[in-house]
Amino acid sequence: MKFCINIIFTERTVKQLWIFVESLLRNSEINYRLVVNGCLEYEVEFLKDKVGASDRLQLLLYSLDISKPHHEVLNYLLSLDPEDPYFCFMDSDIFAVEEFVECFIGELDHADALFSCPPLSSLLVDEVPVPNRLQGRVFTSKNGFFVGASYFAIYKRRSVQFIIHKFGVAFERLRWDEISDEVQLLLESKDLKYLIYDTGKVLNILLSMCGFKTRYVKCPSLIHIGGISWASKYNVSTDSESVDRDVNGLKRVLMVRGLLAQYFSKLMIAYRDNLPEPDFPEFDNSKITSAVDRVRSLLQKIYNYTLP
Repeated sequence: MKFCINIIFTERTVKQLWIFVESLLRNSEINYRLVVNGCLEYEVEFLKDKVGASDRLQLLLYSLDISKPHHEVLNYLLSLDPEDPYFCFMDSDIFAVEEFVECFIGELDHADALFSCPPLSSLLVDEVPVPNRLQGRVFTSKNGFFVGASYFAIYKRRSVQFIIHKFGVAFERLRWDEISDEVQLLLESKDLKYLIYDTGKVLNILLSMCGFKTRYVKCPSLIHIGGISWASKYNVSTDSESVDRDVNGLKRVLMVRGLLAQYFSKLMIAYRDNLPEPDFPEFDNSKITSAVDRVRSLLQKIYNYTLP
């Protein structure tokens, strides 16, 4: 079974994450479409050179000026290759440590949409719901309804097309007042009313409600760092007093996520350019420290890094 997985790149991440693409190629036999979404000119030229040297890579120049919303890019990609039975995509900061496609092949016999690869922070810190928002990073709603995520997904195209034709909903990020009365009633019937639904959430809910099977697949062969595209812009609060006042735990979740993204972003630059490693972040939890050190070791191997 063959797939073509779409990988969307945004500015200032291409060279840093290119080795992740190489890890995917090395640990699979499938094809990949690399999608430019607001990358810089030198990054586009870099991708052209790399894609030109591989018969398993395609390049799509979606936006050359600014980074467009994720859901907009996904909807465009969905419109391509209408005869392909699958629509697949994954985040650009996911790398493979061994063969991974087999994790999903068998599951497709029993499901119409598969989701995988939560970021490292979600595996280490319990997620805290944001009131009135069904966030992109959660796989289940507050009442336990499975809603999938847009980190790594494989859809049977016919299931998505059914929802589009029936409800006019695809991967849009939606506000409650933008949703049709018919769909609002369906969401309310399952206690799934939110002010905001992140990318693909309404689509995934409707799939389940219309009898399509959606499920989460754990794939240890894939590692998702998470947040690399915004790491340089993230304002991380490490103020212990602020965290101590964190009544519902949300500030701590955001702090850990930010620290991980910034650390791994700096670490990958160091490994790519053969520079000294950045200082290892301090965490108050041995589970987090151990997991971060394991991913650090895996990155050392794929970068073939040795201390300068």
